[in-house]
Amino acid sequence: MHTIDVPPRPDRRQTPERYARRWIGRAAHLIRCGVLTAALGLAAGAAIAAEEAAEETGDIPANAHPAQWGNGWECDRGYHRSGISCAAVNVPENAYLDESGRGWNCERGFRVQNNACVKIAVPEHGYLSDIAIDGWDCERGYRKAGDRCAAVVVPDHAYATYETYGSGWECNFGYREVNGVCKAIVVPDHAYLVSEPFGPGWECKRGFKAQGAACVEVQVPPHAFLTARGDEWRCERGYKKQQSSCIELELPENAHINYSGNRWECDRGYRRQESGCIPLNES
Repeated sequence: MHTIDVPPRPDRRQTPERYARRWIGRAAHLIRCGVLTAALGLAAGAAIAAEEAAEETGDIPANAHPAQWGNGWECDRGYHRSGISCAAVNVPENAYLDESGRGWNCERGFRVQNNACVKIAVPEHGYLSDIAIDGWDCERGYRKAGDRCAAVVVPDHAYATYETYGSGWECNFGYREVNGVCKAIVVPDHAYLVSEPFGPGWECKRGFKAQGAACVEVQVPPHAFLTARGDEWRCERGYKKQQSSCIELELPENAHINYSGNRWECDRGYRRQESGCIPLNES
């Protein structure tokens, strides 16, 4: 068996010399960072101090005027503040100064693109729009299809809409869309058309209720009246419903009709027991 010569591993023990060199390097790095931060702070402070000194001494730069409120100055219309001076607002072609005088807006028919105003390309059957994202919209009867306006094919008994989604048309009142066409809603006797997009499209008149595709009369028994909707009935006060009629409430002694008008409850100091009222302290 042959022996292999293995080189000795370097001594990585933490000696006082290595420890000192490491901390000296870290300290030097921190000092360099501190010096850089201080230099930046001094530069910023000098700029602020220069602005404040200019305001305190009353030195107003070119294209500026005294501030309307407080001390100092502000730039004239068409200029914006740049340090201790006023620089002209660069208004591109087909643009105008905004209300503040320190910015600009594109003229109507143009839109911002790369700090310039480019003309909005309006296709045939389109028009300029201040609320559209791309600056134009289509006339009624047309809708956007890419960069053009495509005609909407409207079936009989329908009208064009401005929506860019869906079919682009809706059926007239009294019609419903069925397989791309508008068909008349069949309204039974004693009913009328409604504008709700769901349901049969009609409702029964007061005193009638829907039963399948028809409206049948609500049979109101004696001592009853139609509800607010008009398609049901309830008993008068002092009566209760029993199947299809109203029967008079039988009030036991020490009881009264409650807020509903169709039931009774015991007077104060009494409690219910079966069909009567007994004193609270009575078992």
